[in-house]
Amino acid sequence: MRKNKKKYVYVKLQFLDGNYVDYMLPNDLQKAIWKHIKNNPNTWRQMLDGALMNAPVRQYDAHGNTVIRVGIVKAQFIKNRSQVLRTRSQFIPKERWCSSIRNLNTRYRFLLHDFPWWNKLIITFDVARLWLREQV
Repeated sequence: MRKNKKKYVYVKLQFLDGNYVDYMLPNDLQKAIWKHIKNNPNTWRQMLDGALMNAPVRQYDAHGNTVIRVGIVKAQFIKNRSQVLRTRSQFIPKERWCSSIRNLNTRYRFLLHDFPWWNKLIITFDVARLWLREQV
C-alpha cells in the first residue's frame, strides 16, 4: 500500500543582519497557500515574493514568549517533511509595503499583532529599516 506524503510550504527569510533562515509556514497559512497554489499553479510564488513576514528568532520560553523579527521572503519551496521552526501568520505583500511610507504606516500595524510591547518595538524598527533599505 502506497502512503501519501504530506507536503509543506516553506519560505527563506532574509533578516536585517543578512542571515537567511528557512521556516515552514504555520498550519493556518498552509491551508490558505495550498488553495492559492491550486488556483494559481504557475504564479503562486508571486504572492509572497518580497513580503515582510514575522518569525521567531529564539526558542520560546516557558511562558510562550520569544523574540519576533521581521524578514523579507526571498524564496518559497515545498518539502515532504514538517519542522518546528515556523513563521508567524502575519505578513505584508511587497506591493503593500514598498510603495510609499503612507502605505507602510497603515499596513505595518498588522505585523504588531498582539505581541508584548518590546516585540512591537523591535518589529517597528525592523520594518522602518527594511523600508529605508528598499528606498536606496
